[in-house]
Amino acid sequence: MSQEVIEGEIVQFEPMTNLKIKARDSDGRNIRTPEQIENDHQAAEMKTRGATFRQIGQRFGLTPQGAYSMVQRAIDDIPREATAELIALELAKFDNLEQRYYGIMEKAHLHLTIKGDVVDFEDDALVMKAMDGLMRVADRRAKLLGLNAPTRTELTGVMVNVNVEDNSEKSKAAVYGLLNRLRPDE
Repeated sequence: MSQEVIEGEIVQFEPMTNLKIKARDSDGRNIRTPEQIENDHQAAEMKTRGATFRQIGQRFGLTPQGAYSMVQRAIDDIPREATAELIALELAKFDNLEQRYYGIMEKAHLHLTIKGDVVDFEDDALVMKAMDGLMRVADRRAKLLGLNAPTRTELTGVMVNVNVEDNSEKSKAAVYGLLNRLRPDE
């Protein structure tokens, strides 16, 4: 029996053996037993608690690479249909939020004057907040759908030499000069 410290807890275990997958289906792929599936999920649970692949491997009598494979198999067991349903649910929530923000932008904003009169006027502050909310919803939707591809930026022929500790007008002019050179031709 050996001991490992995982997330501050002392965990005792006996290394397991005979975890080799022997059964194969008609396509030659490995068939895992319920015990092997359970072990894979235990390995994934250990990983989420901060165990290293070496610690997981020692627990199951495998190399760190074998432990990595166990965790990957457990991850592969997560149903993809549930993920698609979850994404659809989140998109529906975003649609609902978007409609509410549009409603805020379009509705009449009534205010009470000091005299007690109700006045209808356009409140730019509320409209701007709704627009900000729409931008946040659009950003979250893009992140969820993986639409935020990295942007490639090229900078050629520009050399920058600014002393950070120098607050002189010369340094400021150098920074402004750099910014002017980076602006696209107008």
